[in-house]
Amino acid sequence: GIVTLNYWGSLWLEKSATQGHKVAVLWLLIIVDIANLFAFKYAGLGIDSTNWFTVRLGVGVPPIIKPEIILPLAISFYTFHLISFLVDRFHCHPDSKPGSFLDFLFYVMLFPHQIAGPILRGHELFQQLGWKQATAGNFREGFERILIGLFQKAVIADNLAIVVDHGYKTHLDLSPIEMYVVTIAYSFQIFFDFCGYTNMGIGSAKLLLRPPIVKSPIQLAQPSNCRRR
Repeated sequence: GIVTLNYWGSLWLEKSATQGHKVAVLWLLIIVDIANLFAFKYAGLGIDSTNWFTVRLGVGVPPIIKPEIILPLAISFYTFHLISFLVDRFHCHPDSKPGSFLDFLFYVMLFPHQIAGPILRGHELFQQLGWKQATAGNFREGFERILIGLFQKAVIADNLAIVVDHGYKTHLDLSPIEMYVVTIAYSFQIFFDFCGYTNMGIGSAKLLLRPPIVKSPIQLAQPSNCRRR
């Protein structure tokens, strides 16, 4: 729902007659995206805080019942994806326009980077969404990156984490040299943890080969007032 809203909102943004109208549309869409994020992520905290204050202040009102809200996967990442897309469209950034609604959906829901980031800019991805010939080399390179990342994460980083966790739990019993070793090990743990999932994400993305592009019936209209500033 939020993807479709932002897609049609981008059409509205491009068709805005004046700069003031474009600014208003941009801010309206950003506010909706942020409100959606806060509703799912912080509504429970807001209700708990309100109930806590009413009790402390002695206000005789019944507590607000907190709804059972299931947090959508990666909602922070795809919310900022959407905002970066809208800002790029507002500034008419080259290559920031998806070729179809399917391309836009793919941009928001691309899973290899979805959980851990980074924030993906539309102009970095849309220009890559073309026909790619499936070859043995494509799959070999992708699987190699996944295996390298898996080794870095599961073998190196996770085993260093055992040493680091034990070291910090028993730091009072360690010598200064041992504490230096634990701290250096922690640095390598963080490095290989990030490096591992990055390689797994890159490898997974290399396995995503698309068939020849079939244009969606929903197409982004050519902007009539899009001028680079």
